[in-house]
Amino acid sequence: MTHDRASLDTRRQLPYPPDAVYAAFAAPERLARWWGPDGFANTFERFDFAPGGAWVFTMHGPDGTELRWRQTFADAATADALRAVCEPANEQNLDRLHAELAAGGPADGR
Repeated sequence: MTHDRASLDTRRQLPYPPDAVYAAFAAPERLARWWGPDGFANTFERFDFAPGGAWVFTMHGPDGTELRWRQTFADAATADALRAVCEPANEQNLDRLHAELAAGGPADGR
């Protein structure tokens, strides 16, 4: 696989059916519970979960500061500068997703 320096790739094998994983992303109230590094919380301003949709949110840090995060970078230099921070944080996202899925909840996100 060719690595695009302007992109970050995160991968984990999860022991849950695809519809359960999809539901944890598609339902904003569930996504808000697990998205972000440990200690962070989210307020969603816009959540259009559809092709071409937009996701605008504020990520609140445990120290009360505000973080706005977009995973698409304008150039490789920027992605390289953030890679060491974002990649571990994405792993934490997956840890929290795993906990959300383990806690259950309807597969349709309601």
